Amino acid sequence: MANAEKLHDEFISKPLQEVWPIDKEQEALSIFPMLGFAWAGNAAELRFLLFDYLWREMEFLSNQDRFEEPWIVRISPAGWEHLQKFGISNSNSGFVALWFDPTMDAPWQNGFLPAITEAGYSPVRIDKTEHNNKIDDEIIATIRGARFLVADFTGSRGGVYFEAGFAAGLGKPVIWTVREDYLDQLHFDTRQYNHISWHPNDLETFKASLRNRIEATLGRGTLRPQ
Repeated sequence: MANAEKLHDEFISKPLQEVWPIDKEQEALSIFPMLGFAWAGNAAELRFLLFDYLWREMEFLSNQDRFEEPWIVRISPAGWEHLQKFGISNSNSGFVALWFDPTMDAPWQNGFLPAITEAGYSPVRIDKTEHNNKIDDEIIATIRGARFLVADFTGSRGGVYFEAGFAAGLGKPVIWTVREDYLDQLHFDTRQYNHISWHPNDLETFKASLRNRIEATLGRGTLRPQ
């Protein structure tokens, strides 16, 4: 605890102007990425989150005895143990969020399903999963347990946007796809991502592209097609 007290005395308790002098633009700007990453409104909130909560209360962080750069911390063993509960899953399942419409039956059977299976993973669609829970609860639980998520924005379904955002918030890889005639209808918040566009008359190409994207993003899974 002595090191934590020293850090508090030498850094945390200082006025903000002393921590990031206003005449040192580069030092001042260096905090902005950390504010965004932590969803902190200002430096005081960031200091509370890092040092008062994650370090001193939860003991999820520890320092490296480098007080000349006091923002350099590392994740403690307790922190890593906590992260294992929420980070990338070791499962072989890939959750597929898509439009539940008859026009998607052929793309599912000839594109999504074989691409994920051939990449070594198990595709999961919530409408094809037996359960007794509320559908929203089941979706959340299934995404939490999945290794990754494939989000197809054909039909511009709000549920797909929600599920992709939820998975991204959990730190899970999201693979973005869309039928080519819906490409120009993508929301501006997501169109920046590299979508695999596909045509219903060329599902073989789509299958290969999706399989390659999965393997490039995650590596080949351990399951083998039956």
